[in-house]
Amino acid sequence: INAEYMGANVCELILFMQVSSDAEEQRVRDGCERCGLFGAGLMPCKVLFCSTSKGREAIARQIMPALFIDVDMSLMETLAPHLPHLALINPGLMDSSSSSCTTDAPDIRTQAHPVLRNLVVSYSVADCIKSLGDKK
Repeated sequence: INAEYMGANVCELILFMQVSSDAEEQRVRDGCERCGLFGAGLMPCKVLFCSTSKGREAIARQIMPALFIDVDMSLMETLAPHLPHLALINPGLMDSSSSSCTTDAPDIRTQAHPVLRNLVVSYSVADCIKSLGDKK
């Protein structure tokens, strides 16, 4: 996430990560500090952790974000009935061998999912955020 989005008060960012240890959690916190996310407005108390995919689902359903971004399609399918907007980050989007979310137009890097109407599939987080800005 580009720090300028946070500094411009465009959104309230809540970051949650699935980790397997306290040491991994600390590496994420240290990385947020090194990247300048805390200085740009991400509050340390809004960096949340869980140890399972079920935990990510539970956090998402409790927080009810306006936009939920993740890389796990099965989690998106589970959350689709409960959250208004979902974005699946799929670097394989441009790969012709990937799933039904591929496109023939190589310049399209974010597109609607063919079945889940509240889900977009994007090549990267940056492309997802850019596409949201383009819709204004």
